Amino acid sequence: SQGGSGEFLTACGGANGPRPTPRHALQRAARSPTGAPDRNDDAFTADVDLAKDITDHLVLSAHYQYHDSGSNTERFDYKRHIVGMYLELEWP
Repeated sequence: SQGGSGEFLTACGGANGPRPTPRHALQRAARSPTGAPDRNDDAFTADVDLAKDITDHLVLSAHYQYHDSGSNTERFDYKRHIVGMYLELEWP
């Protein structure tokens, strides 16, 4: 398991890439030869995982992920939150 019985563990993941560019900077995107604006995307992701040993063979854990996909194209500009809980049985 991930530690002694009853031990509380925390693991934090960080940014996978640069922080999103401010929206006003995205509006200055160059135009393509057809006159349509080029798509400009920036993404930021952060993860947090928590785990607790319930018994010597049973672990309860939780996961949270935040994703911000900044884009100058409305369809691709979104934020996402993912939450999960897991119960893991470890057999010797």
